Amino acid sequence: MNPTISLELARQDHSQRLAQSHQARVRAAARHVRQPAESIGRPPDPRRATTRSTTLVDAVSAH
Repeated sequence: MNPTISLELARQDHSQRLAQSHQARVRAAARHVRQPAESIGRPPDPRRATTRSTTLVDAVSAH
C-alpha cells in the first residue's frame, strides 16, 4: 500500500474519532446543564412554578 494513502486513512480515522469524542462531550455537557446536581431534592421555586396550567380545553372555552 502506498504510504501516502495509509497516512491519509489514518488521519481520516483520527479526525472521525476526535469528532465522535467531541460530540460525546457536548452531549454530556448538555445533560449536565439540564440536570444540575445541586437542584436535586430542592422544593420547586415558587417564582418559576405556574399557578395554573392552561390546557387546550381551557383556551377554547375562554373564547
